[in-house]
Amino acid sequence: MKQILIVDDHFLTGLGLELLIKKVIKKCSVYMAGNFEAASRKLKDQRIDVMLLDLGIPGGHASEMIQTFLKVQPDLRILVCSGRDELVNAPGCIHAGAYGFLPKNAPDTEAQTAVEMVVQGKKYISDRVQAKIVDDFMYGQNSALNPIETLSPREKEVMDLMLKGCTSKQICNTLRIKFSTVSSHKNRVYQKMSVENSIELFKKVEYYTDEAATHD
Repeated sequence: MKQILIVDDHFLTGLGLELLIKKVIKKCSVYMAGNFEAASRKLKDQRIDVMLLDLGIPGGHASEMIQTFLKVQPDLRILVCSGRDELVNAPGCIHAGAYGFLPKNAPDTEAQTAVEMVVQGKKYISDRVQAKIVDDFMYGQNSALNPIETLSPREKEVMDLMLKGCTSKQICNTLRIKFSTVSSHKNRVYQKMSVENSIELFKKVEYYTDEAATHD
């Protein structure tokens, strides 16, 4: 019997995923965890075959969670189920060790296919993401490894000011751009960096900065 763990802090979303899983897998036990700590405890207490993981759970930091979970159970198959931008986030998740990335707005047929493939030990990568990975390789881009590289020059300027503790109004005055423009840039920075707030952003930038320094 397959042991499945759904890691999502939205109860109704978790129920929907449970229905999907039981439709695809006839014999399985499904467990729920609403945050990073609860998921970590479950992995330490019980062997899990497949995890359906939301990137935005409390206590977790996007794709970094994947590597942490795999240290506990190296054979764990993780299918990321997220509402975040697939092209921005999927390559990094797959590079971190996930078996696939499923957008939460994916049609039922795609969702069932993704779950079936991961349960069978196969990786699920949509045509969109495959094309993205090939393009990155062809043109020498490393966006799958370092999300900071996906930011535009202006987005990096905004992010740097955010990390210094500047308010949106201060960023407006410094860069001489509209408040609405600052808001748009901040939203894109959060999305591309796969974070929910400035605290997570600081930790993510610190992590990738340390990684870059290590490999220099």
